[in-house]
Parts: sequence; structure tokens; C-alpha cells
Amino acid sequence: MGMVYKSAWKVLVWLGPDNDGEAEDNFALLREIIGIRNHQIKEYGSYYAIPNVPPEDLGRYDELRWRSLGRMFDLPWFTRLWIIKEVGLARHALMFYGIAETEWNTIYKAAYYMQQRMRAVRTFFNLQTYRAECIWHVYRPKDGETPTRYLEDGREYHMDFAKVLYTACGNTASDPRDYIYAFIDHPAAKVGASTIVPADYTLSAQQLYGLLAIRSIEQTQSLHILSYNQHTADTIRDGTPSWAPRWHLGQVVVDFNSYSPMYSWYDAAEGSKLWLEASAGHGILQLRGLVFDAISFCSEVFDKVELSLLGPMKSQITGANIVETLSAQFTDTTLPLAYPQADRLKAFSLTLIGGLGWSDGQADEEKDRVARHLADFAAYQSRVYDIARSVSDSTKESLQPREDVGGGDWYRYARRASQLCAHRKLFISKKGYLALGPEVLQEGDLCCILYGAKMPFILRRRDDHYILLGESYIHGIMRGEAMEMLRNGELQEQTFEIH
Repeated sequence: MGMVYKSAWKVLVWLGPDNDGEAEDNFALLREIIGIRNHQIKEYGSYYAIPNVPPEDLGRYDELRWRSLGRMFDLPWFTRLWIIKEVGLARHALMFYGIAETEWNTIYKAAYYMQQRMRAVRTFFNLQTYRAECIWHVYRPKDGETPTRYLEDGREYHMDFAKVLYTACGNTASDPRDYIYAFIDHPAAKVGASTIVPADYTLSAQQLYGLLAIRSIEQTQSLHILSYNQHTADTIRDGTPSWAPRWHLGQVVVDFNSYSPMYSWYDAAEGSKLWLEASAGHGILQLRGLVFDAISFCSEVFDKVELSLLGPMKSQITGANIVETLSAQFTDTTLPLAYPQADRLKAFSLTLIGGLGWSDGQADEEKDRVARHLADFAAYQSRVYDIARSVSDSTKESLQPREDVGGGDWYRYARRASQLCAHRKLFISKKGYLALGPEVLQEGDLCCILYGAKMPFILRRRDDHYILLGESYIHGIMRGEAMEMLRNGELQEQTFEIH
């Protein structure tokens, strides 16, 4: 199928009927966005120097036009899995919406710009532009031969097959096996003259998902594919091995490494080497590693809209209350934490955004990222204070305006926190570490370092084996600190049999 689209001189795509007569203006607005993008690249010198549209500017946007554009991105065509290949591989794709037409390049370039530089706009108007942007992420190989994504400023990074699947799994297909087979001819799926798994429809989805996970671990010699496990209360009992990502469930959470494509800031198992024994047929994965800690407290599951402080006023108030309550709780002098009192607020603020693993396309020093982060969090706290004061003149003693904002961007912090925390829980370990983990975790679950993994993982003991719940961010354990404890004799390694 891929060869058909790749060889075609032109691919014609019909998005659907233009029942409300909006198509021409939708396409005109997309062209206006590209015009703004091109002008700003000249003005600021590079794509990554372009500032994000601030939330304060939302009043300048014509709500009717932008809501209409949102309806276009909600068309069923954009949600289908196989369309990623249809236009992603095409030399030239022409899009029809009713009788209106435009180039595919117009749609995806505008969508990419909105995803990266108009975040507040797409959030406020509910623009599902990621559906078009993901096609650009999946199919960006050089001459169709290397699994490499090329960025706007010419940089590049390797994209493995698991990342391809994760990027695409937000779309829908009727057969859960097609979440893998739709991309089996992708360059990232190649292993020598063959593919990472065979296109064999006699395999069940459960068998295929397990086989792919093992093959990916063996090929990459890392456990990165395990980070794409996004469990719910139902999936940890659905019969599929807990360590095999369920690609058909879509992108429930954002994996922590999604925002550090140029380098890996995380290295919890620093200096370790993958140790693996696996049996896809029996659904068992044996890994070496260590239990570092256990969970003593966990919050409720976070909601993305509430922490963004940019939704309906009711959600903003709820989010402000959550942030205020948790920040007061985790800076309480009576709470036994692993951090000095002076560092607790900083630890809390970094945990909500998964530490410093984020990338804004700026290759600056870590101390500069820390300073920018602290200014952003101070601005975020000021936003929380303003929301609370808008509801009541009487605010809690712990909630006071910050005087040290220093040019910080509250929305930059808000979007990171809302994306990373969505469908996750904040937790405290028995040793006093503050962390962010999967929504299914509970008190007593184990904080583990698995050899060959960049992130800590949460495991749950069940009878004579373990189940894998998902990756986590544990503040102060992300750069090999637990491995140092192992070398000092404070911890012991063990073999985990994971079902």
C-alpha cells in the first residue's frame, strides 16, 4: 500500500461535504497562518526564535473563524489511521473539502505552526491540529530511506519504530493489529532485509503487541518501549501482558521523553546494561534492576484542562485550588521529605513538569534552563493567586502574590504541567521523594530502577510475580542517584518476573 501512494504522481483526497459553506474560509485562514509564519521567520531570524502567542492576545482572534477551523480538523478523515500513509508518503497531495481545494502542504504547515507557536490559541478554540502534525512526524524520512525526523532548523534525530507507533496511535482503525501493520513498511520498521515483526494476521493483537515489545527491546537494547504503557484500571486486567503497550488505546498520557528529542536528560539507570529474558508466548518478561522505594501517599488523578488555567472559569478555579493545596502540603515543614526546606518548592515545581527533560529548541546551559523555569513557575503561581482573588478577596495565608516573576511565562509552565500531569498522580515515597506516576498507582506500589531504562518504573507485586504500571518521574533519582546507592551497598539488585 505504501508503494502505491509513494509512486503516485498525485494523490487526491476528499475531506467530506462542505455542508455549512466554511471550506473556502478555512483554507484561506490556513494560508494566512502560513503567511504570518513566513513573516515571523524573517523577523526573528529562525523558526525557534518565534515567540508563542500569549494567552492575553486571545481577544484579538475572530472566534467564529477559529471555531469553524476547529470543525474542519474534527472531520472524520483526520481521525483515521490509514490516512497517515495516504498523504504522508504522497509526492503531491491535493485536498478537497466540498468543492474547495488546497495543497496538503498548506494544511500540515499551518497545523505544525499552530501546534508549536500558537498553543494558547489551539487550546482555547479546541483545534485538533495534532492530527495533521502527526503525519509530518511519522513520515519525514530523507529520500524514504532513514527513520529520521528533520526539524525546521535543519537538525535531526533518530526516530525508532515505537515512537512512530506512539505518534500515530491517536488515530483510529477497526483492527487493533493495524496500529502496527499500517506502518510495517516504514523505514524505522526495517531490521536488515526484514521487518521488526512479520505482517501476520494469524497473530492475535495480544500476541502481536507482546512480540513487538520484545523485538523492540532486543533491537534497541533499551527499555524505552515500556514507557508507552498507559494503563487504566481496566487494562491491567485485560489479559495482555502488563509490559506490552496497547497501541489501540491511543495517547492516554505524554511520555516523559517526548520533549527531549535532541538529548536524553533522564538517566535513572546510569551505567547499567540491559539484562533480558523473555517469552512472548507465555507473556513473561524477566529484567534485572532494583527496588528503590515504595509509595506512601498519592494524589487524585490530574486533569489537563484544570492545570492549564486556561479553560472555563470553573476549571481555572479548580486548578488554582489544586496547585495551592498541593504546594502548601509539600512545603509543610512537618512533612518528612528528602529535600531541604529551602528546596521543597523548587522540587514541587520541577516534579509537575517532569524535571528539566523539556526542549524548547534552545541548546542552552542547564543553569539557564533552571533560571527560566523558576521565573515561569513564579509567574504561574501569580496566575494562581489572581484566579483565587477573582473569586474571593479572602485568600489562604499560604497563597500570596509572587514578587520574583522576573519576566517568567506562566503559560509556558502551565502547558508543560498540564500535558505531563494529565492522567497521572503526584506521589510521595516512603523515603520522602516527590514524584509523578501512572494513574493506576496506589500506596504500597514499588519504585524500581530497571537496567536499560532511562526512567524509573512503578511495579506492583502480585503473588509470585510483578505487573508493570508505567514510567515515573522521581525528583532526585533521575540522574543515576539510585545506581550510586547500589554501588555503595545501600540497595540490592534483583530479577523481576513481570507478567
